[in-house]
Amino acid sequence: MNLKEKMKKEKKATKKEIKWLIKGLELDDIGKSKEAIECYNKALEINPRFADAWNNKGAALDDIGKSKEAIECYNKALDINPKHLDACYNKAQALKDDRKFNEAVQCYSKLLEKNPDFEFSGDVLNCYFKAAEMKGAKELLIGYVERYSNNPWGEIEKLIKLLERKYNIIINKRGLEKLLDFIKNKLNETKKKSDYNYLKNIIADEKPNTKEEYADAFLKHCGENFDDKLEILKEFLDDGGFKLDILDIKELIQQRKTLKELEIYEEEILGNKKLNEEDKLKISKLKKKIKKWKKEGYNLEEIETILNKY
Repeated sequence: MNLKEKMKKEKKATKKEIKWLIKGLELDDIGKSKEAIECYNKALEINPRFADAWNNKGAALDDIGKSKEAIECYNKALDINPKHLDACYNKAQALKDDRKFNEAVQCYSKLLEKNPDFEFSGDVLNCYFKAAEMKGAKELLIGYVERYSNNPWGEIEKLIKLLERKYNIIINKRGLEKLLDFIKNKLNETKKKSDYNYLKNIIADEKPNTKEEYADAFLKHCGENFDDKLEILKEFLDDGGFKLDILDIKELIQQRKTLKELEIYEEEILGNKKLNEEDKLKISKLKKKIKKWKKEGYNLEEIETILNKY
């Protein structure tokens, strides 16, 4: 059903104001917001209670940076039709853009009541997070995420009631789950950035030139707990001009670890320490790995130099 048919069916407007509304929409679509506003004004002169014209005028005013006037238009649309979802959403967006996060959240909450299937985009969730921060609920939400991040958000119903009662943040279960996922991702990004900056400074001191030197410096400072930091190593290697995917980087790391193990064995032999049966078994397994890597075309000169001594 097109806009014209919709208006006729709902008997919300006459043919003349629909004509001006459609003309305004056409001008909006090509970026002529000021001309579109004139068309919406014409429609409102014919019918001052034309909610769609007030909403569209608000959107056009938003486009030219007049958010205060836009919000007044959305309010008029909602006074005429409290169930006008577009006006409710547009008002929330305008308030968010003005950094009035608490007021924006109230609009989003009303929208949720009217439309339970409302889709939470990233900017809407960020608005909720900003509002929670302003209302003092930020630490509560972060603490909840840290506690329940490894399971499907336990005790979420209690959290919903607490947010509503103590902080006047109204959000349904689906929306809160999405907000918690948003916060979890935000925390992970912050941690990754912190890890990256720390490793960047540390590894820079090593002055690596080859991909092997990058991997050695990475292993030196990450130890055994490096699986969740492989993306960081990939960024270092990319910056150094070595374009490797994650699987190749894992193989590179494994090879450098193998080399370090062999160097330890070599030191033990030079120190006249005998290798026990467990060490001999490890070397046997390492030799099998070397054969596999050689078939795949890796340069294993350093490893083979040591391994040939056994």
